[in-house]
Amino acid sequence: MILNSDRYAPSLHELGHFNIPSLCDPANLQWFILTKAQQARDNMKRKEELKVIENELIQASTKKFS
Repeated sequence: MILNSDRYAPSLHELGHFNIPSLCDPANLQWFILTKAQQARDNMKRKEELKVIENELIQASTKKFS
């Protein structure tokens, strides 16, 4: 979760973290987090999966070209 002073509405970053304005209505924030939580988890899971694939490709390339 990242607190931003230059935002007016909460948002979900593509990597799965929330961008929260410093002046945000608590009820709206709670609703936003509840409705976006699953998408945030999915985004973070996908990010981790991509990181694993990236590491596998790096290792395979290192073995192939060494």
